[in-house]
Amino acid sequence: MIRAAGIHKSFQGNRVLNGISLQVNSGEIYGFIGPNGAGKTTTMNILAGLLSADAGICEIGGKPVSPGRSGPVGVCGYLPEEPRFYPFLTAEEYLMLIGRVSGMEMKAARTRAMELLERTGIAKSSRRRIAGYSRGMRQRLGLASALMHSPRALLLDEPSSALDPAGRREMAIVLNELRQEGMAILLSTHILSDLEHICDRVGILLKGCMVLEGRLDDILTEYAAPGFDLQLLHPATLELLELLRGMPCVRRVETQEAGLLVRIETLQPETEVNRIFPILQEQKIPVSGIMMRKANLDDVFGKVVSRDA
Repeated sequence: MIRAAGIHKSFQGNRVLNGISLQVNSGEIYGFIGPNGAGKTTTMNILAGLLSADAGICEIGGKPVSPGRSGPVGVCGYLPEEPRFYPFLTAEEYLMLIGRVSGMEMKAARTRAMELLERTGIAKSSRRRIAGYSRGMRQRLGLASALMHSPRALLLDEPSSALDPAGRREMAIVLNELRQEGMAILLSTHILSDLEHICDRVGILLKGCMVLEGRLDDILTEYAAPGFDLQLLHPATLELLELLRGMPCVRRVETQEAGLLVRIETLQPETEVNRIFPILQEQKIPVSGIMMRKANLDDVFGKVVSRDA
């Protein structure tokens, strides 16, 4: 449904995208992640028809995307990171305007607007002027706007960055429902814990290149090992840091106000505990806590970025 193949893009001689390819099928949520400046928003804008690619193929619904048109009319909806609205309109008025511009009859536009205001959780504020909306409410309205013409594909750039935890859960519920309805969703966000609950596949973009792509379960199995965190009540001396970082399963040592946090990755936690604790006891380093950890997308992202930096 959403397809990019060999996309290149430069701005004033600076290469932003270097031949990236991705595909999002109907009934699928694709997590599109990467550090700031990796090229995610540029990719979104090209797929939305707001920018032209220097080379490569972009298609939505099997039709080519060109500047000014994101595939065939009515197929794709787009929520940018910072959506813009007419602040003097109410949410209901704005959605009805979007509907009318999309070719909907007045009655159908009003019905669809009220349905989406309810679905995105802002129906009670639908007659307030948008100028008085919080950033989170604007993101909800932006999602409703992107869905107004009943698209079959959806591009979402940081859709929940301004939402509180409850709002993010509600957003996840809506996206899951849209997936079940057969929509293809390309989702870019820095909140990786949210992606783990809803994504089918993930692509990691770094410096304009797709450095890792695959099914989320497969990526977690291959790149992220479970383990545990140790909380140590000891100052971060150079000798201690060298000792900890020299241990084969230690992946990270963080200095904290109360001491040190040591992150250990292993498939055999009991074995590692029995090996590490005698060393800490010999050095008279007290352990204040231990917490088991599951493999997660944040670990994968950290590994990939440090590996390809």
